[in-house]
This record gives sequence, structure tokens and C-alpha cells, in this order.
Amino acid sequence: NSRPSNSDQFSSDLDNALWTAFNGTSSFVTTDLFDQYGTYAGWMDGAAYQSKFNSEAKAGKYPSRVEGFNSTGTGLYRAVFARVPGFSAWASYNGMSCQTYKSTAASMASSGYETASLQSYVSSDGTRRYQGTWVKW
Repeated sequence: NSRPSNSDQFSSDLDNALWTAFNGTSSFVTTDLFDQYGTYAGWMDGAAYQSKFNSEAKAGKYPSRVEGFNSTGTGLYRAVFARVPGFSAWASYNGMSCQTYKSTAASMASSGYETASLQSYVSSDGTRRYQGTWVKW
């Protein structure tokens, strides 16, 4: 770590604070998380998406990114299914109402899960529908 000769006090303090924080870290994640950003599957209705979800989960994959949208009154979904990169558990839900999303998010957080993906769309009845994936390291 070296500082330029024209370093001001704020920059020096910031640099020192960052190195202090990094030095206190016992380890960094060594897992390559970038392979989560693959190609989305095609758009599917709820039943077809659930079937795809089940087969991908059985193959050791999880929906790292999930999207939904309203197509002429029907909720359609798609996801990027990626290999589980080393976390201990995951959960994913789609088509949740705002109230269901809020309670699910609170329950997941209290169980030690972190949000990995969150997206929403407005359904044909005007309600917002949420898609979320949570992971636990």
C-alpha cells in the first residue's frame, strides 16, 4: 500500500480505514459468483415454469435471477438457472403479492437468508407481483 505524495488527509484517513477493515476480515468468498449470470430460459406460464424449476433444482441448479411479466392477463416467468455456488441453502418464490413478499422476506431474513434476486411486475388486476430468490451462506 503506497500513497501518492499529494495525498490529502481525507484520502489518507479513508485508505487507512479501508485497510483496517480488510485486515479484520478472516476470509473472503473464494466462490466464483459470476457464473450466476447466464442466459435466461424462455418465458413460460406458471405451470411450465414450475416444471422447469423442479427439473433444474433436481439437477443441482437454482434460479439466480427470476423475472415475471403480465402478458395479456397471464403471468409469465423466466429465470437464469445456475449451479449452486457453495451456499448451504436457497429458496425462490414467484408471483407473490406485496403482503406475501413482505412476510416471506422477513421470515427469510430472520432465518439467516440474504436476498439474491428480486423483481416485480404489475399483474392484469393491477397488483404488483414479486419474484425473489434468497440464499443462506
